[in-house]
Amino acid sequence: MRTRPSRAVTDVWFCPSCHSLNRQRDQRCYKCKTPQDAAGSAGPDVRVEAAIVNRTVTRYRSTRLLAIAAIGLILTVAAIGLAITVAGFADLEWLRGQLAVLVTGGTLDQRELAVRTERLAGLTTLRLGLAVGALILFAAWLARVIANIPALGGGVPSRSPVRAFIYTLIPVWNLIKVPGMIQDALYRVEPRAGGFFMVAVAWFGLVGSWFVSFIGEQAIAIRFADDLIGSTSSGQRVAYAHGLADQLFGLDLVTSLLVAGGGVVLVMLMVRIERRSIARDREIQSALRARGFLPVKRDPLRAPAE
Repeated sequence: MRTRPSRAVTDVWFCPSCHSLNRQRDQRCYKCKTPQDAAGSAGPDVRVEAAIVNRTVTRYRSTRLLAIAAIGLILTVAAIGLAITVAGFADLEWLRGQLAVLVTGGTLDQRELAVRTERLAGLTTLRLGLAVGALILFAAWLARVIANIPALGGGVPSRSPVRAFIYTLIPVWNLIKVPGMIQDALYRVEPRAGGFFMVAVAWFGLVGSWFVSFIGEQAIAIRFADDLIGSTSSGQRVAYAHGLADQLFGLDLVTSLLVAGGGVVLVMLMVRIERRSIARDREIQSALRARGFLPVKRDPLRAPAE
């Protein structure tokens, strides 16, 4: 019968003055304000002990390759998005002219529109395909990170690896669940630092950009319609059309920068979790070698002892 990983609490320290229970990332006791240093080193030892116990039933598997692949695709998608926005700037003057023609009773140049749209169709399709691949790789990486937490002495996460993978792939639902899972992984791998601000920035860049785009487009369209209704000359309508084109491009630029910035912060979070996981794994392996559970690594340049 397979044994479940230990659910022992490993991210706390006990105050020696008032005997209160505190989180590892709290530098002082919440009740009497005694510094954590006064509690000694019992807290970190508990984490190592829990990791050693859990490694008898679950092993630690490196997430480095998944992280590298996911990071590469995330950054590529962000770069392509910016490239599409920059390419769209070349069409801005043409768009201004076409909108001016439309509001004065003219007809849109459908052939030229098709040519300009087709020019960016390849990049748009490529970005979509890479974005799907990045999402799948990120989901696989996060699932394995969560699966590794018991073997790193972080206790049992609030979400299972299977749920982490599935939740990440479900549209809208991932916007709600993924930030919490990343924050939980950060805290459990290294409880002294949370990383909440970085998670919030990444969430706002990747998710908030969608709201900014949707609300911004609606506001621009409503204002443009009101301006057209209140216009009294063709010159005013042309000016409003030029303003519409400029505002839509500006909104597209802002959302592209938000997405790119959110992607970069997400990559920074992934790197941070990777570094913490590697450092924690080395600490636990050192403890296992000290107890004779793993062979001691020897320096190949040092002569063997006689």
